[in-house]
Amino acid sequence: MTVEPLIWASIAIIVMAGTYNFGLFLLSRRRLPHRSGSGEERFYVFLLTCLNEEKVLAESLARITAL
Repeated sequence: MTVEPLIWASIAIIVMAGTYNFGLFLLSRRRLPHRSGSGEERFYVFLLTCLNEEKVLAESLARITAL
């Protein structure tokens, strides 16, 4: 098996990953319309993962609700 196809495949993967990341960067730089006056309250979901839930959960919820 020759090495040349593997090199071209590697180059293609690197170029595709770079293009994808650059595209995401360009999308993040665009201006979105400002939604002022919508009157809707935002809804947030927090996912808490705890090893000792009974010890940590109450304090974590208190910190989150203080936001």
